[in-house]
Amino acid sequence: MCQHLSASPDPSPILGHANGVSASPDSSPVVGPANDVSASPDSSLILGHANDVSASPDPSPILGHTNDVSGSPDPSPVLGYTNDVSASPDSSLILGHANDVSASPDPSPILGHTNDLSGSLDPSMVLGYANDVSAAPDSSQVLGYANDVSASPDSSLILGHTNDVSASPDPSPILGHTNDVSGSLDLSPVLGPANDVSASPDPSPTLGHANNVSG
Repeated sequence: MCQHLSASPDPSPILGHANGVSASPDSSPVVGPANDVSASPDSSLILGHANDVSASPDPSPILGHTNDVSGSPDPSPVLGYTNDVSASPDSSLILGHANDVSASPDPSPILGHTNDLSGSLDPSMVLGYANDVSAAPDSSQVLGYANDVSASPDSSLILGHTNDVSASPDPSPILGHTNDVSGSLDLSPVLGPANDVSASPDPSPTLGHANNVSG
C-alpha cells in the first residue's frame, strides 16, 4: 500500500504502509510503518516504524521506532527507539533508546539509553545509560552510567558511575564512582570512590575513597 496522500483524510483510521502523507490526517489512529508525514496528524494513535514526521503530531501516543521527528509531538507518551527528535516533545513519557534530542522534552519520565540530549530536561526522572547531557536536567532523579553532564542537573538523585560533571549538580545525594566533578556540589551526601572534585562540595557528608578535592 504505497499511496501518496496529498489532501486531508480526516478522520481516517488507517494510513497503511510506506505512505507519503503531505496533508493533515486529523483523528487518524494508525500511520503505519515507514511513512513520510509532513503535515500535522493530530489525535493519531500510532506513528509506526521508521517514519519521518516533520510537522506536529499532537497528541500521538506512540511514535514508533527509528523515527525522525522535527515538529512538536505534544503530548506523546512514547517516542520509541533510535529516534531523532529536534523539536519539543512536552509531556512525553518515553524517549526510548539511543535517541538524539536537541529540544526540550519537559516533562519526560524516561530518557532511555545512550541518548544525546542538548535541550533542557525539566523534570525528567531517568536519563538512562551513557548519555551526553549538555543542558540542564532540573529535577531529574537518575543520570545513569558513564554520562557526560556539562550543565546543571539540579535536584538529581543519582549521577551514576564514571560520569563527567562540569557544572553544579545541587542538590544531588549520590555522585557515584570515578566521576570527574568540576562544578559546585552543595548538599551532596555521597561522592563515591576515586572521584576528582575541583570545586567546593559544601556540605557533603561523604567524600569516598581516593578523591582529589581542590575546592
